[in-house]
Amino acid sequence: YNELDTQLLSWGVHKTCSVARGILHTFEDNHVDLTKLIVERNKKPCALLLAADCTPKTSFAVFLQPLVGVGLPEKFAIKYFVGQTTVWFSPDDPEYVVVNSPFVTEGDLRIPIKNLTLNQNQHLTKHLWIHITPEDILEIKDGIFFKGIQFDQKNLLQMSTSFNLKSKVCGLCNPESKSSTESYSYCFKS
Repeated sequence: YNELDTQLLSWGVHKTCSVARGILHTFEDNHVDLTKLIVERNKKPCALLLAADCTPKTSFAVFLQPLVGVGLPEKFAIKYFVGQTTVWFSPDDPEYVVVNSPFVTEGDLRIPIKNLTLNQNQHLTKHLWIHITPEDILEIKDGIFFKGIQFDQKNLLQMSTSFNLKSKVCGLCNPESKSSTESYSYCFKS
C-alpha cells in the first residue's frame, strides 16, 4: 500500500481481511483458525469462501483453496469470481494465472506471471486488473467492490474494501454476516 492507502486504513475508510499462517484476520480484526474449517470430501480439500457480494445480484466471490497434500499454513490457491470472469492462481502452477472470461476468450486463458507487470497493467475486463508488483505480489484489483487483493503466491493474502461496502460482503471475512462458518466451504467438482 502507498501512504494514502495506509492513512485511509487508519481512519477506517478501508477495511482489510487477511490470511497469514492459517489464521484469518476478519474485517473487524477477529481471528479464525482456518485449519479447523478445512474438510476433506472425495479426497480433495474444499475451498473456503472468504468474501462475496451477498446482494441479490452477486457480482464477486473470493475462495481460498487448500492444496492437496499440503497443510494450509504452507500454501493455498485463490479463486476469484467477478461478474462472468474467473481468475485462478495456484502455487502448484506458479508461472501462470488462469483466467476464464467470455469477454476475453473461450475456455481458460493461461497468462504468464512475468507478463503481468505494473507497466502493462493487464486490464482483462471492465473494472478488473491483474498484475505482479516488483516484490512478486500478485494483485487483483476490482474497481467496484475491492480496493485490491494482494497475494504473495504462497500463503499470505490481504483484501481490502471500503467501509460502506463491507455491509454487503458475506463470508469468513465479515463476522457480521449471519451465516455459520460451516456454510462457507465449497467442494469444487473436478
